[in-house]
Amino acid sequence: VYARVVPYFEQEILPKLQNGENILLVAHGNSIRALIKHLDQVPEAEMANVEMPFGQLLVYTFEPGQSLPVKKEVLSVEIEAVNA
Repeated sequence: VYARVVPYFEQEILPKLQNGENILLVAHGNSIRALIKHLDQVPEAEMANVEMPFGQLLVYTFEPGQSLPVKKEVLSVEIEAVNA
């Protein structure tokens, strides 16, 4: 998964981020974990300890020309059940 996600990110998404565009990326767990590994520069030996809980948003901030984020925020989203 890492071998597919990172090249796609670097070729298609990163140039847009470097130009100041906002990107919403939605993906399944393994793709997100691969991207976290790359962006947070997590060593392979530590990946088993990386958790991606449900219901949280990861917000990465990039500066023009930078290939790695300068800031990371984790935002929680509360979902309320609607009784019909």
